[in-house]
Amino acid sequence: MNEFHDFLSEQYKNIRNMILSKSENKKIVSFDIYDTLITRSFVKPTDIFLCIEKTCEKPGFCNARIKAEAESRRKTSSEDVTLNQIYECIPKEYFNLKEKEIECEISFSFPIKPMVDILYELKNKGKIIVLISDMYLPDDILRKILSKCRIPFDSLFVSSSFGKTKHTGNLFSHIVMKMEACSNEMLHIGDNKRADCNMPKLHGIDSIHTKKPIDIYLQYNSWASRYLSKRKTPSASMIAALDMISSMNGMMNSGSEWYNIGFRFGGPLAYAYSVFVESSIRPESTPVFVSRDGYNLIRTRKILYPECNRGVYIHAQRVLSSSMTDIGIHFGEIHPPSKISRYYGYRKDIERIRHVLRFLSDVFPNVPSDDKNLVAFYNANIDRIDSERKRRREEYEQYLRNTVGDAELDIVDCTTMRYTSQKFIENILGKKVHGIYLVSLAHDDSVDYSCFHDKSGIMMGWMGINIGEFLLCSPEPPISGWNGGPCFIEPPQCESDRMKNYGDVTDGECDYASMMKDIFTVLPRFDYPDVVEWAMAAIHDTESMAVLKNIKWASDPDHTAWCSLIPDLKSVPGIVKKEISDLISKLNGN
Repeated sequence: MNEFHDFLSEQYKNIRNMILSKSENKKIVSFDIYDTLITRSFVKPTDIFLCIEKTCEKPGFCNARIKAEAESRRKTSSEDVTLNQIYECIPKEYFNLKEKEIECEISFSFPIKPMVDILYELKNKGKIIVLISDMYLPDDILRKILSKCRIPFDSLFVSSSFGKTKHTGNLFSHIVMKMEACSNEMLHIGDNKRADCNMPKLHGIDSIHTKKPIDIYLQYNSWASRYLSKRKTPSASMIAALDMISSMNGMMNSGSEWYNIGFRFGGPLAYAYSVFVESSIRPESTPVFVSRDGYNLIRTRKILYPECNRGVYIHAQRVLSSSMTDIGIHFGEIHPPSKISRYYGYRKDIERIRHVLRFLSDVFPNVPSDDKNLVAFYNANIDRIDSERKRRREEYEQYLRNTVGDAELDIVDCTTMRYTSQKFIENILGKKVHGIYLVSLAHDDSVDYSCFHDKSGIMMGWMGINIGEFLLCSPEPPISGWNGGPCFIEPPQCESDRMKNYGDVTDGECDYASMMKDIFTVLPRFDYPDVVEWAMAAIHDTESMAVLKNIKWASDPDHTAWCSLIPDLKSVPGIVKKEISDLISKLNGN
């Protein structure tokens, strides 16, 4: 259940009752357009200029466009200006962006469905519908926007066409005269206190003041206000505005809390990364989506780019790499180092021995728990161990070649520090492949890759990585081994609960991708910091936090160390240990 949608529905129910009551004896009902019937997919109107500046790579356009409008207003003797007059005052390097602005105004305009529904109800009652706007856009462009938003009307009055505005009240006098009506036969509805409420009343016209949807949204979702105070970019503005629009217009299915997390918070992340993935896939190569991170992504990509039917989903987890190849631990016996400087590497080898023996638990069900006896057991059984590792490697190679054939490959994964899945596949196939990553935590010259975000320096962080990993996961359990095919772990109860509900997260992310595909002809790009910060905001949303606080997450290769996705005091030792281990590995280049 989307609580904000329910809250908003109650707000518009009250507005509807007021409008129907006040319009009962009115012949004409007029509506303001922007923020009453139509909203842009940006929090602030000027954010559309920032978007144009970025997409067209025209630095300074936003400020120049704002100054040009102010200058044109100073020069005119009319009450309003036209778009042409604004562009006459803009520096010449931006003059050719006028058509782009018009294109964006059309593309990024959406109906405020609850208000449009009220308009339809009034029209069905026989009311004359008049639309009024203080706006610089030409009349014909507004008509295209209204047509796109499926908003019917009988008459349209735009300030820039008549040189009169609602703000002064003169446009209302003009409308009453043109409509050959009396002021008391008319009701006006709009969001601006002066222009839509006070001015019509001064001219004898009843009025109803409505709130801007974005104001209602930010009042209810205070965490979104905090997000926008930190992320002052066009893509952050669009992410928040689309969250409002999708809730307001019922674009989300009525699903579970898990579905809402997928749609609202995972949706922008999966969408943004899918767009990046598509731009990074090489011509003629096959994109290979690695489990479990690629499960949702291969689905959202198919929705966004249905013409691109290439793409496969494979298992290439760390546990397979460390157990089947010498990437993690070499074949043969393991012995203590002769130099103290190699002690950390030896400790890692013991850890990898445990991974290998868990991988081969069907052959070696009982192994020593202490390090000394574990190494002795490993070395005593090394011939059998190496034989099993190589046999399963051959099985896996056959599986991989049957799945991907001889094509050039682009490996799609989520977060990486060691490029394990890419190096594993290269080791198995004996050839280089290209990697595509959401986040790279460490640079590696030995592999060819593209990343949505490069965070290779020293960094500390738990939730920023793991919430992203949770949102880009799958309903499958982790893998524990390979024996003719993947062997899955017996999941603990916390993981069983996640698996049972995770299909709703996938559905939510796929529905978000469908929404973006349906409403945009050209898919917009979201920036990595904006989508990740937005995903992190889920912990401040009461409805989402009720789910996330119960999630356990295991980031070790064989998935035995389960920690809270949202850390609590009990999680601190495990998180600190993991952070220190990763930091040492990064410094050592391991």
